[in-house]
Formats: sequence, C-alpha cells, structure tokens
Amino acid sequence: MDNFDKTIGQLSDGQFRQYATEYLKAKKSIKDEFCKFVDGKLNKGGVDRAEKEVEELFTATKDIGNRWDSYEITDWEDINYESEQIFKRAEMSISQGNPDIAVAIAMRWLECFEEYYDEEEESYYDYDDDIWIDLSVLCERVEEILEEAMKSEKVSKQVREDALRRIGVLADNVYHLLEYIDVDQLMLRLNVMGKGDNEALATLNELIEKDPSNSDFIIRKWELLTKMDRHSEAEALLVDNIKIREVANFYVKYLSDRDERVKLESVLEKLTADEKNYGVNQDWLALLAGCYRDNSNPKKAQAIYERLFVLTCGDLSHYHELKKLVDPDLWGEYLKGVMGKTPFGIYDGFDNKAKILIEEGLFEELVEWLKRDDDLYVYRQYLCKVPEKFQTQIYDMYYEGVMKKASSARTRKQYAEIARLIDSLLGTSKGEKYARLLVQQIRSKYSNRPAFQAEIYYVAKKVGK
Repeated sequence: MDNFDKTIGQLSDGQFRQYATEYLKAKKSIKDEFCKFVDGKLNKGGVDRAEKEVEELFTATKDIGNRWDSYEITDWEDINYESEQIFKRAEMSISQGNPDIAVAIAMRWLECFEEYYDEEEESYYDYDDDIWIDLSVLCERVEEILEEAMKSEKVSKQVREDALRRIGVLADNVYHLLEYIDVDQLMLRLNVMGKGDNEALATLNELIEKDPSNSDFIIRKWELLTKMDRHSEAEALLVDNIKIREVANFYVKYLSDRDERVKLESVLEKLTADEKNYGVNQDWLALLAGCYRDNSNPKKAQAIYERLFVLTCGDLSHYHELKKLVDPDLWGEYLKGVMGKTPFGIYDGFDNKAKILIEEGLFEELVEWLKRDDDLYVYRQYLCKVPEKFQTQIYDMYYEGVMKKASSARTRKQYAEIARLIDSLLGTSKGEKYARLLVQQIRSKYSNRPAFQAEIYYVAKKVGK
C-alpha cells in the first residue's frame, strides 16, 4: 500500500465524500467528467443489461415445506428487497438524464411480474408473520417510475415507441397485474403524455378505433373535448357509446352532478328499460325515482320505490320514501301488501323487517318475527326497543333458548357460551331476575357436571346465587 492509499484509509466515508463534493464543485471540468463516469457506471450495459438484471431478479426461489415434502416457490421476499435496489437505480438514471434505462427497468419488471406471479404462492407469505410484502406498493412504484421516465424529453424515440408497443401487448394479455394496476389507464396516460390537445385527440381516436368498447379511452376523450370547450361533441360521444355500461354510469353521474333533472330522467328511463343489456341497476332506479318525486310524478316514484323495497328486502330508505308518498289513511293496508311480497328471511332483510315493525308499533308481529331466529343475541338487541309488556315475552323466549342450549351442551366451550348468555342479561332489574332463574335451574338440573358449574360460578356470584 503506497502513501496515498494510507492517507485515504485514515478518512471515514463521510469525510471523504465531503471533501470530494467540495472539490468537484470548485472544479467544473472535473465535475463534468465525474458525472459522466457515474452515469456510465449506473447505466453500464445499457438498456439490454438493465432488462437482463430485472429478469434475473425474478428467478429468485426459495424452498418451503419439510424434508419429506419440499418444493420451490418464487422468493417474493428477495424480489421485494432487490426491486427496491433496482428502482433506486432507475430513479438515479432519470435524474442523470438517461431515462431509457428507467423505462427498460419498469417495462421489464411489469412483464416479469405478469409472467412469474402466482396467487397461490403469494398466499404463503400471508400466513408467515415474519414476512410482510405489499406487492401493490411495488407495482405503484414501477408505475410512477415509468411515467416519470416517459415524461422526459430525453427518452429516445426507439425506447418510447417500444414501451408503447409493449404496454399495449401487456394490456391485451394482462391477468395478474389487474389486481394491482389499471393497465389500460396506464397505457392511455403513456400514449397521450407530452402531446398537445389535438395530437392527443388524434391518438385517442386511433386507440378507440382499435378498441371501440374501451370505456377508459372514451371517457378520456370526453375529458379532452370538454377541456377544449367542445361540449356538444363531448356529450354526443357519451350518448353514442351509452351501451357500454361504464360509459352509461359516467354519463348518469355527469348529469346528476350538474343537477340536470329533466335530461337525467329521460336518460334513466331508457337505461332502466333496457335490463337485457344493463341488468337491474338499483342505483339507477333510485335516481329515477328521485327524479319522478322531484318532478311531481309521485305515482311513478311510488312504483319504483316499491320495486326497490322488494328487491332490497325492505331497505329502510325506500320504506321511508314510500311512507312520504302514500296516503296516510291507506298506509297500513298498503304496507301490509308490500311486505307480503317481500322475501324477508333470516339472512336477507331480517333486521329491516324488525326495525319497520318497531317504527310501525307492531310489537306482537315483531315478537313472532323474532321467534324465527334462534340467535339469542338478536333477542337482546331488541329488548330495549319494545314496551315492557312485550319485553316479558322476549325474556321468556331468551330463557327457553338458553335452557335449550344447556340441554345439548357437552363441552367446556359450550358451557362458557351459556355463562356469557346469562351474564349479558345483567344491567336491568328484569334481566337480573331472569339471570337468577337461569343460574338456579342450571345449578339444580346439571349439578353432576362440575365443568358446567365452574363456568357459571362467576355469573352466579353476580346474581347472588
């Protein structure tokens, strides 16, 4: 080692970096030379080498299983770490004025992800508490790098055109990436990036000609026409493509946001009539009912709200709208008829019907309705919402339900559940009365089950038994 090496060796990395930075700032010609040197190191091997490095990144595998049943999966933990390093290189390339490298890295990363990603393999990482990998963060990072690089005026024509071609191929064949990136939107942004309005419009027309049912392209063209103050053309574009569901949704939202109620009503009438193409869209029906209501057509509004009430198994918002529209003198019979047509069940609309019966003061019907569900916590939910007369009936149902469960309980877990059910009665004088009765019965009837007695011991102490 010569004297110079010894001198350098005495400095820390930070000291050497500080000296080099100050020296290079003072010597412009040497600074330019140094920047070229760094640029060369960073971009060593050019575009082809960058893509090769990304490909090698995705070949990382790891063994899982055991010695009798061991197999390899893609090592996403390693890919996650190595991707971070290569992303830094891509970002450095952009800042150093060589965005071609960044484009190459980002495009090949997206292609490799689509090729190597396996949902079943990734689920392995979901079950390992020591590993946390958020693939959406990686995909968003690549998206940002690609867009930032493509914005640069220094991207070569060949690399730009190749990237647009490849993103188009990816969009046509994408499957795995769809979970993390809207590839169509990315392709659209890249195609119009850096172009003037007229040039961007020409590009969009070409894209729409190739893929006329792509709603992303159509909506982007609408936005561009609107920006160019060509409003009649923009609206005509939406009307001409309204058969596309996403375009129809966009047009409805546009009219609704502008509060164009008359035009919105006309459009919604056509859309909701075409159920073969659009299916039954409850949001559209609700908007149309609102238009009829606001435009003084209560009969039509009532008919749609009634249909929605049945479709949603008694959604309370539609119930309240109907109650405003129907003559109060006819309301009782009308509601009875509509609820008779509604397919209420334990899993569909059970709570809706219970809440409606409470609002209507139909507590006898509520008690009968609650009997259909053997979930005792449901009984507890409605105890405080009924008059005292009907509370007694629900408490009796609760008591019978707990004793039924006790008769079939055989495990410590089941005994503990019964203790919790009894404990949940505490808090009101009537609830405590029934809790005491239950403790007394269980202690007497199941005295030969020590595990059961142990589980209810603490709740028994609370009620003084």
